[in-house]
Amino acid sequence: TEKAMSAELRQAVASAEHESETLRAQLQSKDEELESAWGALMSVNANLKHALHDAEGMRALALKRHEQLEEANVNVGRLRELNQMMIERLHKAKKAALEADALNAEFAAARTQAEVTIREEEAKICALEQTIEAKDAEYERVTNALRTEMESGNTAAAKHLSDVQTNMYAQITSLERQLEYSQADLDKVRRSEALLIEDQKRSASEIESLVATLEKTESNAKAAAQ
Repeated sequence: TEKAMSAELRQAVASAEHESETLRAQLQSKDEELESAWGALMSVNANLKHALHDAEGMRALALKRHEQLEEANVNVGRLRELNQMMIERLHKAKKAALEADALNAEFAAARTQAEVTIREEEAKICALEQTIEAKDAEYERVTNALRTEMESGNTAAAKHLSDVQTNMYAQITSLERQLEYSQADLDKVRRSEALLIEDQKRSASEIESLVATLEKTESNAKAAAQ
């Protein structure tokens, strides 16, 4: 009858309203999940920007240290030239001791500079190692987040985190390469310092011999004059 149909209609309307409320609640929950995921992605993006900025700074510092190392090597070569020049002059003059003192001061200055450069390189290597450790930790965190998003079926977030993971791996690889270069540069300076010390010892021995020869020649000349 008409009353029965009206009751059924009201029941259908009530059922539809209930279903609509349920769907609205589900949509609200999904919106909140998406908002949370978006916030997490923005946080990862901000961390990546900071990491990239730090990596650029470390790269610039490595280049600057490399230039300083090249300059130190040039100075060592120049000191060797001065050492040879000094030996030649000692054959011609009695000023060997003064010239030797001056050159030894240059050797000492060069050695001090080499030691400073070594300390700076060691500090840089330590900083690079700490940066790599931090990057490794961040890489592990992103990897865990990626695994979580993949398990939850959030493919968009998983794809983004996968790209982030790849980018961070490239950064870590680049930093490790910089660390290898820095260690090679440090070994190079240490070898140069060792050569400088050997040159200094050899030149000191040669100077002592030349001075003794000059003193003997002078003594013989005075004796002959008498």
